[in-house]
Amino acid sequence: MKGPRRVCFISPHSYSLFNPSTRYAFGGSEVRAWLLGRGLANLQGYRVSFAVIDHGQKPVEVFEGIMVYADAYFKQENPLLNSKRFFTRYALSALQKIKNFILLPITEVISVGKHKVPLKRFETYRKIDADLYFTFGVGNYTAELVSYMKSIGKPLVLFIGSDGDLSDSYINRSMARNPYGSQNHLCRFAIDNSNFIIVQSENQAKKLKEVFKRDSLILKNPIDTANIGDHNSHRKQHFLWIGKSDMIKRPDLLVEAARRSPGAKFVMVMNRSSPQIFDTIINNKPDNVSVIESVPFNDMDLLFNETHALINTSEFEGFPNTFLQAGKHGVPILSLQVDPDSFIERYMCGVAAKGCLDELISKLKLFETNNKLVETWGRNMKRYTLENHSLDSITAQLDQFISEVLQ
Repeated sequence: MKGPRRVCFISPHSYSLFNPSTRYAFGGSEVRAWLLGRGLANLQGYRVSFAVIDHGQKPVEVFEGIMVYADAYFKQENPLLNSKRFFTRYALSALQKIKNFILLPITEVISVGKHKVPLKRFETYRKIDADLYFTFGVGNYTAELVSYMKSIGKPLVLFIGSDGDLSDSYINRSMARNPYGSQNHLCRFAIDNSNFIIVQSENQAKKLKEVFKRDSLILKNPIDTANIGDHNSHRKQHFLWIGKSDMIKRPDLLVEAARRSPGAKFVMVMNRSSPQIFDTIINNKPDNVSVIESVPFNDMDLLFNETHALINTSEFEGFPNTFLQAGKHGVPILSLQVDPDSFIERYMCGVAAKGCLDELISKLKLFETNNKLVETWGRNMKRYTLENHSLDSITAQLDQFISEVLQ
């Protein structure tokens, strides 16, 4: 093709990675998109854009050569929509449905199953006019994107965000909802109809093939390995937990582990995803737990340098970017359940407790007392990360994939 390859990352919550002063919450998928976007932007022959939430910033900004568009569809939520008053919330919802399904001519909507979606919702992507679009995670909006991109003849690549994106419950005609509120049949529609799918691990690729009959590209999560420090030269002060305040990340289990380990210190970097869960943690945590609501991505170095181990209590993940941040700093992993492709055990990068909280708690003391073993695990973690997740290497693989798709 002539001219630069125009690629667009649809990553609504990633704005604070470009503009850290805003401190809006983001997660692993946003970090993944941001790193891959920066990697492609550093290559010759790319025009990279991002579509993010409209927080009131300029309609289009440029960061490190990347065009960042404020997507009006994802404006900050109207406070009325968060009202606890039943009538207000549902009256507003009903009025919106009337506007979408009755007042708009049929030519101004697209169909997603039995749903009708106004084309105006996708105006930002029409302006961007990319050759290839990327989206992250499975949900209602992913299904809408799939339908829209098909209607305009643009290919859409779906990045699987976690093992939960490949749930067995995603079957056609199922009106049940996943833990994040998306309907199962729309999640299935998104998986079945995306042009291409990229997964994070061999296990995800195997399940996608067996359950959903789809092929995929395995593209490991990237980490920028510049400015790597010597973790072993710093004094260890705490255990570190990073995640959202939601039922999947299970911060309550970290609090329980801390309560049963009164001699250890814990730092939780916990985004206020669910205000109710966040407040419950704050009100019930023991004194040996400190909570920080948000830390800019580039300011995490000190926390990692002073930690014995990164603790993960999630019910499921894909490949956590926090694992790679830990690996960059030579910090071993203490994981309750998550161990993608069994790398923690295979490469001796820490401890995987196989879902047993008692086992996780018993190993906390080991991380505090056996410095030699912990240093070995830390070195293994750094070696594994550098050899398997370097941003330059992963970007090169994505570049090859894009070349094949656009040809």
